[in-house]
Amino acid sequence: VMVIASLFAAIGAFVVGPLASRGLLARVDAINRACDEVRSGALSARAPGAEIDDEFGALSRHVNGMLERIDELMVGLRDLSNRVAHDLRTPMARLKTDLERVARAETLDDARRGASLAALEADEILHTFEALLDIVEAEAGADAGFLPIDLTEAVQSAVDLYRDVAEDRGITLDFRGEPVMVLAERLLIVRLAANLIDNAVKFSGQGTAVVVRVGRDAGGVILTVADAGPGVPEHERDLVMRRFVRGEGQTTVGHGLGLALVAAIVKRHGARITLGDNRPGLIVRAEFRPMVSDR
Repeated sequence: VMVIASLFAAIGAFVVGPLASRGLLARVDAINRACDEVRSGALSARAPGAEIDDEFGALSRHVNGMLERIDELMVGLRDLSNRVAHDLRTPMARLKTDLERVARAETLDDARRGASLAALEADEILHTFEALLDIVEAEAGADAGFLPIDLTEAVQSAVDLYRDVAEDRGITLDFRGEPVMVLAERLLIVRLAANLIDNAVKFSGQGTAVVVRVGRDAGGVILTVADAGPGVPEHERDLVMRRFVRGEGQTTVGHGLGLALVAAIVKRHGARITLGDNRPGLIVRAEFRPMVSDR
């Protein structure tokens, strides 16, 4: 019995063990090779074995998720760089023309006029870069700094900022909300609401109303902003949430970054946003997860 037991132990130690170890090391090596390929620039490489339901399969799935996120960010960065270069080429050219006009000015009034135009162009360029930085910051941030806030109180601050602007344009800004607590970054929520209200006021006509509501429904905590403007066709609603994309036929001044910032803030908070038809106009619905104690 002892001899037989020793024989089986030897087989396990010197045959089965190395074979099993070789198989595990091969899977680890495959994951390492995929990571090396990505490091060398092949962002499409993925770790094999993610379909296997074991510890190494879970590792492959986590690694692939990380690689897919890196690939997504790199594609977004290339797209952003191309769009920035394209969209800022014209204002930079105008800025150069205005500065050349100042250099060639024969009178002080001509120089002041050219300098004033150059300052306006510089402000527009700076505004674009600030909006892009806000989007990047919102996308890259974590939720570690989130605190319990009253969503209605934060949205009220944005409404107060735009009430006078709306009245000057002959637009009624109608706001109602109930106290609802969410885990969020207050400043970003104010920016989100302000951008939605700004868009609604910008595209609404005189004598119309912009309706802002905060409350609960079966899905969670809801913020809606509705206007009576031209609206957004259904086939464009996903596109207008991207950077530098504007709806067809839009003639208002802008670079198409307002809704992109809204989308970034919503994503950072794990919320969901949808655009709908207000008949007429656009209704934007942002759905947040309520705090457990607020359910």
